[in-house]
Amino acid sequence: STVAVLATPEVAAAKGGEFGLAEGRIISLAHPVAMGGCFLATLYAGYTGWQWRTLRTIGVELKAAKAEAKAAKDAIAAVTREAAADADSRST
Repeated sequence: STVAVLATPEVAAAKGGEFGLAEGRIISLAHPVAMGGCFLATLYAGYTGWQWRTLRTIGVELKAAKAEAKAAKDAIAAVTREAAADADSRST
């Protein structure tokens, strides 16, 4: 029977307006709004950090792309030279 007494719920603390203005009013949403603002600020900070990282690493990506473009250009030039040499050897 002691367990039954301990297991019974107590009266809600908000009953009767004991805590003043903040109880059950729109101001009681201040904490959830503040936490939502903190969450949005965290998301924004992560996004701006990602932008900075992209900006920092774009030079490396650009260098790799330029090297790849140069290699492709050299390969095209080599194939063009071989085709011209083959055409010259067939015509003579």
